[in-house]
Amino acid sequence: MKEAVLEPIISVILPTYNRVRLVKEAINSVLAQTLLNFELIVVDDGSTDDTQKMLRSLTDERIIVISSAHIGRSAARNLGLSMSRGTYITFIDSDDLYVPGKLMMQLQLFEQDKAIGMIYTSADCFVDNNPSDIVMTYKALESGNIYKSIAAYIPNTICLPTVMIRREVLVKVGMFDVNLDRFEDIDFWRRISKQYYIKSIDEVTCKIRTHEGNSILNLDGKNLSAEVVKYGKKVLAEDSKEFGIIVLQLVSNFYKHYSKAIIEHTKFAVAGYLLLIRAIVLDVRVFFWKKRSTFS
Repeated sequence: MKEAVLEPIISVILPTYNRVRLVKEAINSVLAQTLLNFELIVVDDGSTDDTQKMLRSLTDERIIVISSAHIGRSAARNLGLSMSRGTYITFIDSDDLYVPGKLMMQLQLFEQDKAIGMIYTSADCFVDNNPSDIVMTYKALESGNIYKSIAAYIPNTICLPTVMIRREVLVKVGMFDVNLDRFEDIDFWRRISKQYYIKSIDEVTCKIRTHEGNSILNLDGKNLSAEVVKYGKKVLAEDSKEFGIIVLQLVSNFYKHYSKAIIEHTKFAVAGYLLLIRAIVLDVRVFFWKKRSTFS
């Protein structure tokens, strides 16, 4: 482990697993930031390729390398968070890139408004090795108390590398849920949105890489369906008392969104139809809830 810089104002958390080529590009995009006072905590999640060799070759004192057994991305992020010292915390995945002014812009916004707990921005998606080949842009358009827009991914998508939070957020809402193999980032934003003002900035600060490893075309539809249900059940269990019928509607829409994707893009159409049935059951509950409210 290299000696860390003194009192970094921002901690950047980067977990990686067997992506030696991509993670070096991600690291370089962080080192290219216009703001200099940060620490970059790279958590090597048990890589078996040349990742460790590459990380040992890095000489920038702002880089802190943590090696662990293969514990999964949520646990790896949490390990990085537990070692972080910055007043503000941001994230990057090992296949994504920062735009040079990202850290400076978000830091200035936080220091201008103490009420903000989390900032997210727009992000461009590019194809594999060509950052200039932009296939779509996730727009950051909604600020405030935006639980309804982000708790179930739809309609507002928050890309993890665009996010920066105040350290105090971790104290109140905890870290990433290691029991979730997918949607752990959405779950984190959901918990933050229940307690903090969230600021959106419609400016691209990150580039999200689309490649075979993260394409839905290469996912196991059955496993994806199970993860959708796992997250949906968590939202229902944790938020129904506070948000009532809204939660039923959000989770139903979440199930419908992924049922369509699974049916159209994977080999497990049955899993998609079963997910759709779960959505219909929730819709029935919403119908009777509204009917009961009408006559009460």
